[in-house]
Formats: sequence, structure tokens, C-alpha cells
Amino acid sequence: MRRLASSILRVAVACAIIWPTEVEAQPGAAHHADKSVVFFVFESDPLERRAAVLRALDAHFASAGPIEVIAVPRAKGLREQADRAAEETKRRGRAGAFWVDLASGDEATLFFVEPDAQRILVRRIPWREAEAMGEAVAVVTRSTTDALSSGASIGMEPAVVEPPRPPPPVPPPPLVPPPQPPPFDWSARTSSPQVTPPPVRFERGRERGLRLAYWHFAASYAGAYVSESLPWSSGVAIEGGFSLKNGLRAGFTASGFPPLEATLDDNRISIGRASLAGELGYEKSWEVVALGATGAPFVELVHRSTAAAAGTLRAQPPELTPLAGLRATADLTLRPDPAWGFRLSAGPEIIFNPLDFAVREEGQVRVLESFSPIRATALLGLEVRK
Repeated sequence: MRRLASSILRVAVACAIIWPTEVEAQPGAAHHADKSVVFFVFESDPLERRAAVLRALDAHFASAGPIEVIAVPRAKGLREQADRAAEETKRRGRAGAFWVDLASGDEATLFFVEPDAQRILVRRIPWREAEAMGEAVAVVTRSTTDALSSGASIGMEPAVVEPPRPPPPVPPPPLVPPPQPPPFDWSARTSSPQVTPPPVRFERGRERGLRLAYWHFAASYAGAYVSESLPWSSGVAIEGGFSLKNGLRAGFTASGFPPLEATLDDNRISIGRASLAGELGYEKSWEVVALGATGAPFVELVHRSTAAAAGTLRAQPPELTPLAGLRATADLTLRPDPAWGFRLSAGPEIIFNPLDFAVREEGQVRVLESFSPIRATALLGLEVRK
């Protein structure tokens, strides 16, 4: 008795919610060859709700023949799902197709579409509990199926479907100019074959044009041998000049060496130097390497003083002594870029008037150091060309 009362209650609830809105069945639907329908459920809907709907459908369609239920994946939109259902209905020769959406927590939404998919009908069933909701879905499905067979009103209302977005406008094709006849080739009248000149190749590091010379500037480290007591002194050098395209170079170099101190026979001496040289040379360039030789007469000022004297020696006041000489160097230049490169120059210097470092002792002059007339020199720096 309790099970019978529960079934009667579910039927009453279903009947109370399925008849408020009615839609006339289309004439073509009543004359379809097969009055049966297809029912779709979504695979992603809750299993308990799907099971309740299937049990109710089996019960209501037991006398009219089994209803075909198909589990399908959820479509992206209502229009896409309706088109899928209509296509399957046509393929199976059925009068229409139902599908139910059980994903919402407060209602079940039942849809119906005919084979031509001109309209989509919908019925929203408020949520009670699984069995009552399944009963209501089965009642609406059975009543709509019977209405299709008899041509009566359907207890469902049209669904609102958003129209599809119009396709983007297609840009007009580009304007094609009218064909032009090719120009007349007068060279075709000659009997001699046409010869294409070879492409002009420019050497790396050379500018394209009629330029005859480049300005060059360099800042370098300078080192030189002085004497046995002062074997190596370090300084800086600044170079400027120009280079002809045939390889000749001319310019100047100014260099300076800070004072160096050394001890000779317990006497501490100090020597500083500054020089100015004029340069003339030749350079042969390849891709990134250039080799050359340079000769440079120079004038040098030597500042010498006795910082401290021992015994009876007297410290001498500071003196500036001019020297003259000639420098000959071999040059190597590496140019990663035509505008700049690294330059190394090394070679001997010949002093025309070498000096001695002497002090006075009891009226006598005593030589503490004699500077060599030939000394080695080297320069390493960055060169920029314009």
C-alpha cells in the first residue's frame, strides 16, 4: 500500500506541472512514418537522476513499446544539441527526439525537437526528489509522444535560441592592374650574345665610394725598456692620423711615463719621461687582419732627480733633459668591425744622445747609471677609424 501511495503521489505531482503551456503539433509530425521517438541523456549528468528517469520511462512506455534511450556527450550549445538530435531522428526515421538536462540543482529541463529542427520545445520541471522528477519527465515525454500521434496540442513551450553570429565580412579581392605588354627588347636585334657583368664584391673593411683616406685614433698602453736598474716602465699613448686606401699611414703619437724610482749604490733615483713622435708607415689589410711597419722619429723629455743620496754624495736638483731618437715597429691589427680594431706595435728605439745618471761626490762627478742607446718598446690599444 505504501509503494502504491508513493506512485500515485508522483503521478499527481507530474500531472500538476506538465499542462500549463500547450503548443500545437505541426501537421507534418502527425503523418510521420514512425510515431516512436528517441530519448537522449547526457553522460555527464548525475547517475542517480539518470537512473530515475530511465526507470520512469520504462514504466510509462511499457504498453507502447520500448523507448530507445541513447547516452551522448553534452554539446557546446542548445542549437548544436538540437541539430545533432534532429539528424539522428532523420537517420532512424523517428517522429522526434527528446533530451533532458539534469545538471541543474533546482530543476530538470526537458527538450524536444522534430526532424526538420525548425523549432525547439522546452519544459522546465522543478526539482522535488529523484523519483518524482523522473516520473514528471516520463509523463511529459509520453503525453508529447501521444500528441504527435494524434495531432493534439503539446504541453511544451518554444525555447529561445540565440541566433548564430554572422560570419566576418570577406574583404574584397585586391585590384589587379590590367595586363601591360612587355617592353620591346631592342637588344634582341643584335647578333652578339648578351653578357651579364659579374656582381661587384666589396672587401671587408673598405667603404663603398670614392673615399681616399680614413682618419684613425687610438688609445694604447705603452711600455719600454729603460736600463738595468729600471728594466721596464709603463705609461699611456695617444695616437692620431690618417690612412690612405693604398695602405700608407701618417700621424703622431704622444706618450707619457710616470716617474719610477730605483736604488743605485744606496742612492734612490727617480726618472719620468714624455715623448712626441711623428709616424709614417705602410699597412696591408685582409678580411679582419692587417700587417704593417712604421717608422717614427721622436723627441723625448726625461725628468730625473735624486730622491736620496748616501754617504758624501750630494743629491742633485731635478733636471729636464731632451733626447732625440728613432722608433721602428712592426704592427698587427685585428678588426672585428671595419670601424674599430685592436692594434699591437713592437720594435726597437734608437737614442741619438743617450744620457747618464750621475751625482757629484767631493767635487767629482760619479756615474750611477748609463742608459742604453737602444731600447725595446711596445704599444697595445684600441684603434677607431672614420
